[in-house]
Amino acid sequence: VDPADLLSKGRFDLRKAEQHPQWLVEAREKEHAPETVEFGISSFVYTARRPFHPQRLHDAFCAAGGGRRGGEGGGGGGRCG
Repeated sequence: VDPADLLSKGRFDLRKAEQHPQWLVEAREKEHAPETVEFGISSFVYTARRPFHPQRLHDAFCAAGGGRRGGEGGGGGGRCG
């Protein structure tokens, strides 16, 4: 889906949203589980003096099942296979 088809369409109406019965229910109940916990999201920062070797990084990424195969989708490089 092209992001332009979804974003900046001016369809959100705050006044209408505030009228919905579920508006801010979770925030009022103070039982919000952060998305990091709810969906198991984590991150880390890798630092090293030497940068990754581009070809070895590409090969490792493709071997792990990352990237797109062949001519699928648009965009530039980073494809495997």
